[in-house]
Amino acid sequence: PGFAANYVPGTQGSSGTYNSHSWLSLAQWSTSTATSGGAHLSMNKSNGVAGTHTIVGDNQRIGAIGFAGSDGAKFVGVADIIATSDGTPGLNNIPGKLGFYTTGTGATPEERLRIDTAGVVHPGADNAQTIGKASRRWSVVYAGTGTINTSDEREKQEITDLDEAERRVAVAVKGLVKKYKYNDAVAIKG
Repeated sequence: PGFAANYVPGTQGSSGTYNSHSWLSLAQWSTSTATSGGAHLSMNKSNGVAGTHTIVGDNQRIGAIGFAGSDGAKFVGVADIIATSDGTPGLNNIPGKLGFYTTGTGATPEERLRIDTAGVVHPGADNAQTIGKASRRWSVVYAGTGTINTSDEREKQEITDLDEAERRVAVAVKGLVKKYKYNDAVAIKG
């Protein structure tokens, strides 16, 4: 890949022909004619031959930031942030997704979190990881709807009605339902 250091006030920092179809650009970035946008580090990708700009296809890596550490003999991957095209590109529009990768017990970083084209944040694999843990809890989760747990009958087996003893327990438990307040919430809110 080539390297282009561009300083073009008030623009996204384009400079004609590059030496490669992948390049790194450092430019002043602004969405207006003012120069108040600040510095912008850009990883750029086009398809085709060096010196030309042709459209990027679906599911192509645009750029990545990689973090590596030495194991004493060589550098090995620890974590990556990878931007990839995600959908059919159009004029002035390349849908994209951002993946966050960390290395667990294997040698290669695995996707742990993704922000997709629609802005949806989801785990790297289905039903394979938690959000938070007992010693690192989120204080509050704001959502427009409550959590959704799989309640599909097709995901279950041995579905039967309660027997008489279980019905008596259910009725007894119903009478034990209480309401409460958390100590830390009362300390903060009164």
